[in-house]
Amino acid sequence: MTIINKILQPGIRELLLALELNTQCLVLPEARAPYLRGRISAVQKENNSMKFRTKIENGHIYAWRIC
Repeated sequence: MTIINKILQPGIRELLLALELNTQCLVLPEARAPYLRGRISAVQKENNSMKFRTKIENGHIYAWRIC
C-alpha cells in the first residue's frame, strides 16, 4: 500500500477523493484523528458510494478507501 504524506499534498478532502481503492493510504498524526474522521464523514455524505476505513497505529492514523 502506498502511503501519502499530508505535508506534501493539498487538502484532506481532495486526497480522500483521489485515493485509489485498497492501494493507497493517507497517514496523519494521531492527534488529527477527529478531524480526519469528520472529513471522511463529509465526503461520504457527498458521495454515498465511497467507503473508507481508518486504523490508529504507532501514533498515526491511517485511512484508505475500500469502495
